[in-house]
Amino acid sequence: MRMGRKGRRLRRLLRVFALLCLASTAEGASRCAERSAMAGTFLQPTEALVARDDAAWDALFGEIAALGMKDVYLQWSAADGVYEEGVIRWPRSPAALAKRVLDVAAKHGLRAWIGLSYTDAWWQRIERSRSLESVTVYLRRRLFVNEAAARDVAPVAVAHQAFAGWYVTEEIDDKNWLEPARRAAIAEYAGALARSLRALAPERPIAISGFATGFASPGTLASLWTSILEKGPIDVVLLQDGIGAGHLDEPELAMVLPSLRNAVTAAGRQLGMVVELFAVNEPAVNATAVKSEATENETAEPKWSARPATLARIERQIALARRFATGPLVAFSVPDYMSPFAGGNAARLYSEYRARVLRCPSR
Repeated sequence: MRMGRKGRRLRRLLRVFALLCLASTAEGASRCAERSAMAGTFLQPTEALVARDDAAWDALFGEIAALGMKDVYLQWSAADGVYEEGVIRWPRSPAALAKRVLDVAAKHGLRAWIGLSYTDAWWQRIERSRSLESVTVYLRRRLFVNEAAARDVAPVAVAHQAFAGWYVTEEIDDKNWLEPARRAAIAEYAGALARSLRALAPERPIAISGFATGFASPGTLASLWTSILEKGPIDVVLLQDGIGAGHLDEPELAMVLPSLRNAVTAAGRQLGMVVELFAVNEPAVNATAVKSEATENETAEPKWSARPATLARIERQIALARRFATGPLVAFSVPDYMSPFAGGNAARLYSEYRARVLRCPSR
């Protein structure tokens, strides 16, 4: 059938229109991929959170699932253990907390990574001004405590359908482990713990996190992680992006990531990213509070506090992370900074982020 001039013109217009639609769809899909790229979130089991009832937990995990996330990383399952008569006794059962998280995760189609033992003494006891002998002794004690926590949790976790893997609670920084002997110490500790976890759950992956502050060069940081990964079966390295904490800005992070990704990939492991959802508040000057809290010879330090970041900044973080990550992007953290559970600006950020997730086509 012959087509007239008007018919040919119409056909060309339709073709152009179709190409524009395809381009627009591809661009929209790309934007959606960036907006919905966070695969999970950390969960800090603070006393306040643990005290909430089952209905509150159910609502929180429902909110996480509604963001398109699949994984919850329980930052720790054990804390404040006391060594008595050859065993560690916990004020709160690690296995009971792990089961609670696993059960509610399963209800919402989520998986849970189970962290080990938390201590607020970590940074003080590994400080680079301490002797290597002191640090090594402390790491042996941490290995003992974490292995005990894992043995407590393992029977519950391994049998549970929602158990994704282990999370090593201690974070590896770029300042305290740079000398060869210290690097060997932290590598041996992380490797020994990973081997113990693999023995308890042979088919479950192990994740560990760390961060950079710019103290070490990108190459030195990559070498540190190479040493750690050579010592044990750690599967996922989660690098905290440092944007929220003010450790790095975006150009500095972009300088750190290529060599670290190469090192982690060369070891056959995944490099994930922790997307910080917060912005650190400037400390308020309150002379009355300082005077009342300080002793005669010292000044009280202002307490650390943070607020939810803007969605625009978080989307830039996600876009940067996606350029280099070979593993998951994990939020820190939805319950604290991007959830109706936290209220206020966190609830508003949740609504903004979820609106963008809902605009994306199913994938």
